[in-house]
Amino acid sequence: MFKLIKNELKKIFLRKSTYIFLVIIFIIIEISTAKERNTPLIANENDYEPSIYNEDVSTVEEIKNYLELKTNDSIPRNIRETYGAYSWQEYIILSEYKQLFINKLYPYTYIQTYNNFIKNKKDILKSNKISIEDIKYDYDEEKAKEEFDEINDIFKADDWKKVANIMLEKDKKQLDELESNKDLLIQEEYETQKEMIQKKIEEKEYRLEKNVRFGYDYLNIALDNRFSAIEQIRDYKKNVEKNMVSYTDKFCYQNAKETLARSNYVIDTRNDTESKFTIRDRVSDVFFDNILLVIMIIIVSSTIMSSEYGKDTMKQLLIKPYSRTQIFFGKLITCFIILILASIFTVLCTLISNIIWFGTDTLEIPMIIYNFSTDSIMEMSMLKYIIIQFMAKLPIYIGVIFIGFACSTVLKNSLVSFLIALLTYTRVFTSFLLPQTQESVAYNILLLTQNWDFSIYLFGKMAEYENFTIYKSVIICLIYFAIIMIPAFFYFKIADIKSK
Repeated sequence: MFKLIKNELKKIFLRKSTYIFLVIIFIIIEISTAKERNTPLIANENDYEPSIYNEDVSTVEEIKNYLELKTNDSIPRNIRETYGAYSWQEYIILSEYKQLFINKLYPYTYIQTYNNFIKNKKDILKSNKISIEDIKYDYDEEKAKEEFDEINDIFKADDWKKVANIMLEKDKKQLDELESNKDLLIQEEYETQKEMIQKKIEEKEYRLEKNVRFGYDYLNIALDNRFSAIEQIRDYKKNVEKNMVSYTDKFCYQNAKETLARSNYVIDTRNDTESKFTIRDRVSDVFFDNILLVIMIIIVSSTIMSSEYGKDTMKQLLIKPYSRTQIFFGKLITCFIILILASIFTVLCTLISNIIWFGTDTLEIPMIIYNFSTDSIMEMSMLKYIIIQFMAKLPIYIGVIFIGFACSTVLKNSLVSFLIALLTYTRVFTSFLLPQTQESVAYNILLLTQNWDFSIYLFGKMAEYENFTIYKSVIICLIYFAIIMIPAFFYFKIADIKSK
């Protein structure tokens, strides 16, 4: 058997086409990685849209409207130009608390906008016979400058904590006012408003305690995710008290607990473990829907038998001192050896490509795993994490190998065998017969393609849909594997193999 497997591997690695194919795979990985070069390690989603205003003004009302719109546009634009895009100062100006600061920035900014208009647009006033007094502002310039400088001094001093305390003071004042007017509100309305304000106070106090400045970085994303998860957990517990909990609620609850734990870890350690734009994440997710790896193993499994028929060498192989059982399992074992080698090749190509384009940043940060069984965070090396992910995806690779190999044995046609295995992997058949809807879940539970991804069960996690368990998935996979391979094996045992 060992000699047979060795010969099969020789056949594969003595072909020039094998190395050409590997080079093509590496080039594809390299190109796809290079395209991500301009993708930032931290994704910024927030931005401001400049106001659209008409500069062709001819009446007092149009001019005043123009000045107001241009002032509103100037404030965030000036903040961005002064402190940079995505600075914490810009974050504040675009946040829900913006009026606290814009109200003090607006009057003096309006005065500056007005003065520039008077200086540069005198012709408009003259041609339309408009007096300067008609569009004169009502602001006290000295007071406006004082308020403007107050906010700018805080921003220039990089004193985000003072800003947070201003916000906190506003929230506490709002809570006191709510308590004072409690009797004027319906109880439900009072409780809703109180809970909303308390959440804001809690968020500011936590931000100050953990020293998380405002902005768009990974710490702020983690902070936002943390409080979103806390809210989901609170809602779930309320539903438990009302005895109104579905399986979907339980699934969302476990995800919320994971988000909370992972967010706390990010904030406490200052490690960006959640970003999907880091080298660490790209390399660790190498087995997530890796179509290139699947194609490599399908090519081998769908040709290893049929190529013998196509080249008319199967009869010669049978003449040698190998039984049909040895030939069958020798070729099958070869497919699994190729799977391991192809997996190592894919991991190395992905790692090398990312190092070439992005260096080694973030590779030292450990993988963070949430253990659903113990409700705790575990640190893990990237190598160990990749191996676990490979093992969890192994039933998928076994499935496509078995399908390609069985079709290759019975149909004796490489192309047809390849297409059947590939279309099964991409779920073309199953999605056509049973679209992925909530109503079809009861039927999908019996499909191989719905049960061969064991990564959904890792570390004690619940499946997204009810009645999906790891034990049922194991049984269903074993049944399908037997249905696929046993007929193929017995067919090969009794098949009349003739030379052309």
